[in-house]
Amino acid sequence: VLLHQGDKVSLHGKKENLIYLILLENQAGKRVEMTLNPVSQNELSRWTDALSPPSLNTTGFHCTDCPQFQCVLPYIAEQPDELTIDVGDVMQVLKKTSDGWLEGERLRDGETGWFPRQNCDEIEDEHTRARNMKNLYRTFAG
Repeated sequence: VLLHQGDKVSLHGKKENLIYLILLENQAGKRVEMTLNPVSQNELSRWTDALSPPSLNTTGFHCTDCPQFQCVLPYIAEQPDELTIDVGDVMQVLKKTSDGWLEGERLRDGETGWFPRQNCDEIEDEHTRARNMKNLYRTFAG
């Protein structure tokens, strides 16, 4: 479907998470206004992250209190902001959505992205989480 400026379209689905986006100047030097209608919590969170300026308080340190999850079923990323995970990968989780997606950092290489919660088990044991962080620091320090 090709839309032109001023065309009106019906929005389906939930309307409580609408994002009204105004680009003051696009690549053609023109002002563009659009409405985004994320259909899930995961999609809303992704759009919010993509449209937000980078955080100024990023320290580059790993979160020692973040939950950790271990992959029990592989997942191949389907979108650029998703993370491919293999059985045994351990991720520290930075965000969770109500529709079953986690955003996290894979500890073995620092790659970040979204992955499905159903493919992982949470690491509940605090000693295991601490050992994972110790191994991480040892890997990056050595």
